[in-house]
Amino acid sequence: MYILQDVFNLLPQQDDEATVTAFGAETNDMMLGLYLASVLRSTMTLHELINNKISNKEAQSAKKEDPKKDGSAVGDDKDKEAVTKDKEAGKE
Repeated sequence: MYILQDVFNLLPQQDDEATVTAFGAETNDMMLGLYLASVLRSTMTLHELINNKISNKEAQSAKKEDPKKDGSAVGDDKDKEAVTKDKEAGKE
């Protein structure tokens, strides 16, 4: 028990105005760094989200303009089968 009292007695005084100010300033500096990192990360994420939405809109508008390019048009499967059969017939 006495050893524990000695440990606490050897700690620096926390009541000193300079110590309190120094700890406060250091804590504020660390919190400012964390805040700036959080704001930067959020900004970068929002920027990526906006870019993703723009690219998705462009892809959908391109898809609507020319449906034959993406292979989703009706009848494409039959056309592909016909081309495949023609190629196979040409090999023989």
